[in-house]
Amino acid sequence: MSNLAFAQRGWRHTLLFVIGMVAMMSAEAAKPVPPPSQQLRTDENQVAVVTLISKPDSQHLMLKAEQLLHGPAFTEVRVLIDQKTGQSLTVGNRYVVAFSAMSKDPLTRGKGWVKNPEGLEVVGFTEVERAVFPANDDLVTLLSLPNNAENTATRIDATLRLLQVLDPRSRYFASLELLIDQSLTAAMTRTQCQQLKAVLASDGYAPEHRDLLYRASLQLSPELQAPWLADQARKDLQALGTQYNLATRVPSLAKSATVALGKQANMTDQPLLSALLRSNAPGVAKMALQALDRLGTPQASEAVVAALSDTALPAESRRVFEQYRKTGKLPG
Repeated sequence: MSNLAFAQRGWRHTLLFVIGMVAMMSAEAAKPVPPPSQQLRTDENQVAVVTLISKPDSQHLMLKAEQLLHGPAFTEVRVLIDQKTGQSLTVGNRYVVAFSAMSKDPLTRGKGWVKNPEGLEVVGFTEVERAVFPANDDLVTLLSLPNNAENTATRIDATLRLLQVLDPRSRYFASLELLIDQSLTAAMTRTQCQQLKAVLASDGYAPEHRDLLYRASLQLSPELQAPWLADQARKDLQALGTQYNLATRVPSLAKSATVALGKQANMTDQPLLSALLRSNAPGVAKMALQALDRLGTPQASEAVVAALSDTALPAESRRVFEQYRKTGKLPG
């Protein structure tokens, strides 16, 4: 396969990745994006536990089936994969992989399907372009069991354990499963919430995963959030500060943490929330203003006036603050 052809294939995957993210994050999405366990088990996909037996070239893998999880059976198969991901895999190791002879057509905004010109190719899901993971019993469980009420408790336990593995793609899978499949967070027990609390309190989780986990935690009932979620948010917001690299996921993490703090904020949080008004990420500043407004209009008004004196304040934040100062009402 030529470098140009593979670049074109990569462009298609990147566009689909962006489309998926927009759909997932939009409250107005007509059809909600399903969790990864369902995204990977479409009629067009095959999912299996495999052994990587060889790499014929930099863009292909030879896989031997060990356990079929979804789709037609096979013994050995050759699949296309991007060079970077392929290089990260080790011959002889076992993986869970999803692949297909079809791709969603970006020209129809992912609603139609087109046949892959190069045959079978490793597919992806929201935020992850290639669904290949180190073999893991909990991942196998999530890709084997039907997503129904009978299996909810088992799936919650498997998801919480999967969060604790070191593989970034597996952590994405588990984080998105909790966030998108709200039947999981709705059914979590206090003991399971304590496990989620321990994950959020752990070091070593990327901003991307922490952001998704905050958003999933916000779906818990208020009594299961208090007080640990706000306590963790305070710690994270103090560590993150107010000025972020806007090309990273850190601003989104800070925004989610600010929402979590705002749900349980008290007067002792006023200095932290007031500082967040000066964030270089307007989304964070807006959530801080909402939290201050819940504490009381005089406190919010005073903090807004002080923030407006900052010449480095982003234009979007300034617009919102000026409106609030004049009307005493939050935008929207």
